[in-house]
Amino acid sequence: MQLFDVPPGILLDGLLVILLIATISWCFILNRRLGNIRAASKQMKDLVGNFSTATEQAKAGIKALKVAAEVDGAALQDIVDTARVLRDELAFLTEAGDTLADRLADSRGTKVSSQQAASAYQTQETPGPVAGQPEGMVEGPADEAADISAALDMARAAAEEDDGPDSAAEQQLLQALRQVR
Repeated sequence: MQLFDVPPGILLDGLLVILLIATISWCFILNRRLGNIRAASKQMKDLVGNFSTATEQAKAGIKALKVAAEVDGAALQDIVDTARVLRDELAFLTEAGDTLADRLADSRGTKVSSQQAASAYQTQETPGPVAGQPEGMVEGPADEAADISAALDMARAAAEEDDGPDSAAEQQLLQALRQVR
């Protein structure tokens, strides 16, 4: 038999069978790939949902941080403002105290210049009383309590020499020094 002796209908039927087998196998492969795409699509939807939830939580966290920063910033600014006011008041009081101490020293005749007092306070080579200071007042920053008590003793001695402080501010200073002790 020859190849051409086969009736053409059977030849067409054979060709159709081969094409149908190829189509069925291609459909099977395509069905598996579509199943994988559907599974990946479901995973992608879950991933996008989780990402959206995380984004919303991050936005809420940022808002909470902004509110906390504003509250803490306002509180810190209040503290800074209070500290500035106290610094200015302390500078004023220190200046007023220096002026009053100079006036007291001038009126009592025991004034030591500010530069001499500062240099005597900073030198620690020969501890002992500085010229013009009463005994017991040792120079140097080591013992501030001794300095305060010596200043109090000096103020008391000056108050005893005269009949009393000249102004209300001097009276207040002496009263404050007595309270410290």
